[in-house]
Amino acid sequence: MGATWKVNSALIVSILSLRKPQGLAQPIAEDLATKFLGEGHYLDVDPPLRDRAKFGIPMLREDRTPIDPYGNEGFVGHQDLEGQAMREELWVKGCKEQTFTCALFICGFLHTLSLSFRLQAAGFSVERASTYMPYDKLGATKVSKAKVLVKPGDDTP
Repeated sequence: MGATWKVNSALIVSILSLRKPQGLAQPIAEDLATKFLGEGHYLDVDPPLRDRAKFGIPMLREDRTPIDPYGNEGFVGHQDLEGQAMREELWVKGCKEQTFTCALFICGFLHTLSLSFRLQAAGFSVERASTYMPYDKLGATKVSKAKVLVKPGDDTP
């Protein structure tokens, strides 16, 4: 078990929203891919918000229900399943258009399992779906990031 990590055929895949702090243009994942693997080993598969309509992806709804309507006890977040599914399908399509032997897919925490299943259905072998949740560091506005290790299956071109 374990993917062979060959620098010349490895890929770091990420989504656009994983940016550096202060909204700088280049994602951290791109910096790391270039530093450790060289140019051409980074793939950003999520279109910017302003371009999502070109791919048929609607603006995502963000619904919340307060847990305690009289206090400040947090809320329950409701996900836009259709819109998120469309995004994930686009990410998988972007991966299928690449040639690589193994990849590290970095995505938001809530995408970890559903994206892993989509990648498997597309013929990729998902070796591990891992999440990083720094509970001691998370505040009310922080978002965890998840990682999915992917390598093409035998039927992937």
